[in-house]
This record gives sequence, C-alpha cells and structure tokens, in this order.
Amino acid sequence: MIIQAEKKEKKIFLILCVMRSGSTYLTTLLNKFPEISSDYEFQWKPTFRTFTNLHKIIPSFRADVKVMMEKSFEDKNTPIIGSKVVFSGSRKYSRLDFTDLGIAINKDIKIIYLKRRPKDIVLSMIKNQGHNIKKTSDFSKEKNIILESIKDDNIENQSLKKFEFNINILINNFLAIKQNQKNIKKFCEKHKNYIEIKYEDINENLIDISKFLGSDNNKGAIDEIIKKAPIIKNEFIDLSEICKNHNEVNFLLDSLEQGNFFKYFTKFLLYYKLRLPFKIFSYFKWKIINFLNQHRIRRRLLKYFS
Repeated sequence: MIIQAEKKEKKIFLILCVMRSGSTYLTTLLNKFPEISSDYEFQWKPTFRTFTNLHKIIPSFRADVKVMMEKSFEDKNTPIIGSKVVFSGSRKYSRLDFTDLGIAINKDIKIIYLKRRPKDIVLSMIKNQGHNIKKTSDFSKEKNIILESIKDDNIENQSLKKFEFNINILINNFLAIKQNQKNIKKFCEKHKNYIEIKYEDINENLIDISKFLGSDNNKGAIDEIIKKAPIIKNEFIDLSEICKNHNEVNFLLDSLEQGNFFKYFTKFLLYYKLRLPFKIFSYFKWKIINFLNQHRIRRRLLKYFS
C-alpha cells in the first residue's frame, strides 16, 4: 500500500499598489529567492482590453484569488507564491470596488502595500519610460512571464519629441492616484495581515519583507539577491527635455501635493492659461469698482443735501 505524502499548503502573498510604484521590480526581485515564486499581474476591473498571458483577471462575481493563485503556480515547487494587483493611475476606484475585492482576497493571504508619492507617479506616467533590464540578465535559466513580457516590449526609445502635457489629465490622474492609495490603505487596515513599504525603501526593507512572507534569509543573502535583480532603475530624465509646459506641470503638481490646490489653481489659470479672460476679468472688475464708488458718492451727496 502506497501512502501519498500530504501536499503542504502554500503561503500566498499579493503586492497591492497603483501603477508606476515599483511592483514589477519587487515582483521580479522576490522571484530570485529560492523559496519564492513570484509572477503574473492580477487585474481587478481593468479598463483596458488588450490582455496577454501575463494578465490574470479576477472575476467580479464569486472570485477566489487563493484558488486562482494555486492554479497559476501549480507547476512551482516553492512553499511561497505571490503576484501583484496593480490599480490604474487614471481611474478612481470606489469603496464598493474595494469591498468586492475584499471578498475575493482570503484573509490568510499576506498583503504588501507598495506606496509611492503621487507626484512621482504622475511624472513617471508623463515620461513613460519602459523597464530597464540589466544587460547581464539571462532569461534562459528561468521561466518568468513578467520578464518575458518585458523582454518582448523592451524596444529602445527613439528620440523623444517635446510635447505639451494636458493639464486636465494631470489633475485627474493626481486626484485618482491619491484616492486609490487612500482606499488601498483602508483596505489593508481592514485586511490586517499586511506590511507597508515605500517605493524608495524597497531594497532597504527587503529583509523585513522576506521575514513577513516567511522566508528566513540573512543580510548577506539579501544583498546577493539585490545584486542579481534583473531590473534596475531608469536613468533620470529631466521633465524639461520632453515636456514644453514643464514649468506649469511642476507648479501644479507641487500645489496639489501641498494641498494648496484651490489657492494656486486660480493664479495658475489666470497667469498661464487664460491671459485673455484675465484681461476681460480685470475690465469688469474696474467697472464694478467704479460703479460702487459712484454709488457711494451719490449716497453721500443725498445725505449731505437732505
């Protein structure tokens, strides 16, 4: 009689973040751990329709992310499996959307909330740089859908022509990112089983992330994994090199970030975008002032001669 060994239940994690927050870097980095398999991109109520084998769509009705994950990684022998759920930076998700997502994500799934400054996300969206793959990266030794998709799309950028960025889109994106991050944070607090990591501190907090996921590695092993990371940060591109109205973009993003949007937005419109209406406004302003002054003089004369 052959007794089959019981299959150990895998530990599952998800990276939750808004787009352009470093989820691809962290996912591919965690995949370098010998006991972790990290791949794919799960989509919740996506706005686009061009799907590849990279994307896994979470159904909006009776979805079970745990079952989906186990099925996606059934060929992996690692005790820990994980993926990412990326939210749009141009669309606002409602609280109801996150309530429905909470039903789909089991409570024992660990969450990594990856956060980045909304201003930096918007600037990254404007620059639209692809992922920067190390030239020494060897894709033949590992089967990873994310890396394969990056390799296929990693075409060198042609000489960029300057363009004028739409201010309305900028405001919409910033406010959408801020609201989505707020809702993700609330979702994580309700889920409880989560860790919050800043985009800038991924490498520094990698040892904490590995412990949270149940992977026991010392600092030396972590440093070696970081060195083997297949993706590195893009070179810095100054906004003035690609954007004609870069001063206006930076001015407005700073105002939005500081919470002085309404104070500075009027000034921004009057002096940068609506020069002619400003002249019309000034004309009527002085007309009103003159009318009020005349009205005051008239009242004073009537009072004096009565």
